[in-house]
Amino acid sequence: MKTLPTTKYSCFSKLTTVILLLVKPVTLCAALYQLDQISNPTGFVSQTNAVEEDSNFTTINPNLSTNGYFFGYWSNGNNRLTDTSGRSVTQATVTISEATTLTAHYFLSTQDSDSDGIMDWYEYRNFGDLNSSSSDDNDGDGFTNGQENELGQESTIQDQVEDGGISSRISSGFVYADTSMVHYSIKSNPIGFISGVDAYVEVNASVNTSNLHGQNNGYHFAYWSVNGV
Repeated sequence: MKTLPTTKYSCFSKLTTVILLLVKPVTLCAALYQLDQISNPTGFVSQTNAVEEDSNFTTINPNLSTNGYFFGYWSNGNNRLTDTSGRSVTQATVTISEATTLTAHYFLSTQDSDSDGIMDWYEYRNFGDLNSSSSDDNDGDGFTNGQENELGQESTIQDQVEDGGISSRISSGFVYADTSMVHYSIKSNPIGFISGVDAYVEVNASVNTSNLHGQNNGYHFAYWSVNGV
């Protein structure tokens, strides 16, 4: 009997390695800058914030008058912060790109450094310097700076005068609710026996009704009611 040669077979299992790479997302944070709000003289404003780079920051709304001083203007370094007409803004908005100090400048209410009849705070708030006098008319409306100062007007906004000499500023109409007034109405049931009333009175005011009695067109008066009672 013939013996067949023995053949050996080897099976190799190929190992495949899969590596899952997990990457933690990184959030890039904007740089933070210190922003100080102070006053000159000191003591009226003192606040520090951390503000992101390139963000817009709005100052606090400072007291316009306190302890005998009046607010004049905000400054960012040497730059006075104004609106498009050159008037000082009471609340300023700036874009932050570095550490910043915003200063609220105050002046004694009676301080008139150049003795021109206009207080320093008024000149700085409206014009940014002390170069205007009480006899100037910076907005060209016929009223001098001195007159507008006395009237509590702005020397950079033209005032219009109507017949009769009344100074006014043009504004859009508006609606308001007077919460001190309440509505009331007086009527009959059926209608037609009294003249109806529809009006407003102050809270806790007294209202008198008609004195009704007897017969009217086949009807007799019975009683008054208030809100159904």
